[in-house]
Amino acid sequence: MGMNMSTISEMVRDRIRLSPDSTVAAKLTAFDHHVTWPEKPKLLGESLKTDKGEKKRVLTKVVYLAAAGRAVKYGGRWNMCQHASPGCLVACLGHNSGRLKMSTSQNAQVWKTLWLQYEPSTFWEQFRRELRLHVAAAARKGFTPAIRFNGTSDVLPLELVEIMGEFPMVQFYDYTKNAKSAYRWAKGEYPENYHLTYSASENTSTQQAVRMLTHGINVAVVFSELPERWFFAEVVDGDETDARFLDPKGVVVGLTVKGKVKDKTGFVQVVDK
Repeated sequence: MGMNMSTISEMVRDRIRLSPDSTVAAKLTAFDHHVTWPEKPKLLGESLKTDKGEKKRVLTKVVYLAAAGRAVKYGGRWNMCQHASPGCLVACLGHNSGRLKMSTSQNAQVWKTLWLQYEPSTFWEQFRRELRLHVAAAARKGFTPAIRFNGTSDVLPLELVEIMGEFPMVQFYDYTKNAKSAYRWAKGEYPENYHLTYSASENTSTQQAVRMLTHGINVAVVFSELPERWFFAEVVDGDETDARFLDPKGVVVGLTVKGKVKDKTGFVQVVDK
């Protein structure tokens, strides 16, 4: 039996309506006029970058939730990227951050986030269902099944950690700006089938990045164009594939700036030609 998304939408709306929030009327209006729920749910997606992993015999699916506080104006309960820097927000949200009208992909990110925040039990039920199908699809190809839960967010729900234990054959991985979470991963406090890469920002000092690298935590940096080295560390091309768990330890994952981002914060590291 599939999820009845009309029922879930109504349940989420009722929970928003009952929330002790002085702006609940405006949020309900935005919810009613701008959030379109699908007839059939689909939590797991992909991208051109994750598809590149197939040449490494990795089959990847990604969950795209609402970046930062994008879902809040539609009734969302909390910011999904609490460690995001101003530069990160510009690069990720750009000029769309203040608009109520959304693209199809942004709309999907919002309803998934509202579902997770207000009806987590059915969200995780659907996630497990799709994950089992993903494992079966990877097995048919003879590939490693991989999941990146935070395609556009930076959270680690306890339920997700439990699911990692339930699916030891799946390689889970993420980028994070949560330094404490990165160090906990380096200490082996998370499941063995979870990999984290620390995502640097304009607020990351050279000392912080070096300390991460010496603890075996790879550091992702956005560059204007890829250098061969960043300070003392080798730079690997992070755009070649998204399978970060295949990267050697102690490297900088170089990412090139996407789109028409006009960064004035120092988030994008400018490389002299």
